[in-house]
Amino acid sequence: MIEIRRVIDKLDEYLGHNDYASAEKLLDYWTDEAMNSGDGRSELTLLNEQIGLYRKQHVEEKGLEVCRRALELSENEKFGDTVRATTYINAATAYKEFGMADMAYPLYRQAEALYKAELEADDQRMAGLYNNMALTVAELGEYEQARGLYIKALDIMRTKENGAIEMAVTYCNLADLVYMEGLNEQNGRDHIYDKEDKENLILSYLQKADIMLESVTKRDTHYAFFCDKCASAFEFHGMFMTAKKYRDRTEKIVKNH
Repeated sequence: MIEIRRVIDKLDEYLGHNDYASAEKLLDYWTDEAMNSGDGRSELTLLNEQIGLYRKQHVEEKGLEVCRRALELSENEKFGDTVRATTYINAATAYKEFGMADMAYPLYRQAEALYKAELEADDQRMAGLYNNMALTVAELGEYEQARGLYIKALDIMRTKENGAIEMAVTYCNLADLVYMEGLNEQNGRDHIYDKEDKENLILSYLQKADIMLESVTKRDTHYAFFCDKCASAFEFHGMFMTAKKYRDRTEKIVKNH
């Protein structure tokens, strides 16, 4: 039996240093070991890590191959609903990253069905699922459905002690959604907002994201990751001083850790 915790700890060490080549070699070796020894549970865990690694580097061919194998393994119900749901989510997120939103959406729905059968309605993992699903649905042009999913995610995270960080990202995603709707109006779709309303709504969502990030007291590297992520949204929508504030904060936190 593979000591999966030790493998994951070593993987985290490599990823912490952005050593993707060593991370890939490590996962290749132990995934093969798990497959050859018939340790399906460990193999599925490692395949999920590989999906994330290839998605992050945008290595499509290898990413699609590990998605295929992981989804094949996840058909086995003995691995449990939450593990299988996690696999569907990871594969779906990779498909979206590789420009295959139409293939991602059904996997998110499968994950949702498994989560609903296994988790409480306000489980934090449901919020993560709704956020990811909303990004895919928006890419498919279903903006109202995407908005509804973001609202569901916000409703869950609002009840969580550490929910402010995730809420900040969701508010940034809502700002991006309004922007996307505006672009499609220009391409002949029905007008939803006039220009001023659209700009005010985007500003409102970004201001809420700023408030959420400022409310966080535990400012560690996890927080820094989300600051950097939101900074991109602030910058894109023209809030350059706010973006700089969070870029500087991210740099300071990373430097001190």
